[in-house]
Amino acid sequence: MAPDDPFAGLGDMPHDPFSSFEDRPPPTGGSPPKVEHQCVAFCPICRTADVIRAAAPPEFQEHWQALQREGLLAARSLIDAYIRHLESQRSAAAPVEDIPIE
Repeated sequence: MAPDDPFAGLGDMPHDPFSSFEDRPPPTGGSPPKVEHQCVAFCPICRTADVIRAAAPPEFQEHWQALQREGLLAARSLIDAYIRHLESQRSAAAPVEDIPIE
């Protein structure tokens, strides 16, 4: 397991699936409250990630990470193309009128 793995120890975190932020006492002091992610005990996404990390061979993990990276790059390219499309529509929508100066 990589030392900078953000999911390291996720399955070992204590959690209460029935607690909510409303049940907590209000914070003291002037700083805003920190919002922490709490995973529920039966979260299928976290459990699947734990199983893949624990049972998969290193070669599969490399391929899985490459697949995730390619998926994110594909999503980024779609978003970039849509942004370019929106910008071209905005520039085409404003007609330019030539006003002669005398």
